[in-house]
Amino acid sequence: MKRNLLFLLVFGGGRHGHVAIISDVREGEIEIIQQNPGKFKNSRINIPISFQDGSWRVENRRILGWLRKDDGNDSPFE
Repeated sequence: MKRNLLFLLVFGGGRHGHVAIISDVREGEIEIIQQNPGKFKNSRINIPISFQDGSWRVENRRILGWLRKDDGNDSPFE
C-alpha cells in the first residue's frame, strides 16, 4: 500500500465539524494528524480501513468524506 499525503479527512459532529491530515497509510489502517482534538485526546490516531465491494471504507462513523489536491488519484489509500 502506497502512502498518499495529499488528502484531508472531513469529520461531522460537534458545532463546526473537524478536518485532519492523512499522515500515513498502512495495511488495514491510516494515521491522521489533527489540531485541537479535544482535551486529553491524542493529536495522532490510527483509523481502520478496509476494501469492500470495489471501494475503500474508513471505519469511523464521524468521517463524512475526504478532500484531495487534484493529482488524478481518487482514493487516499492507493
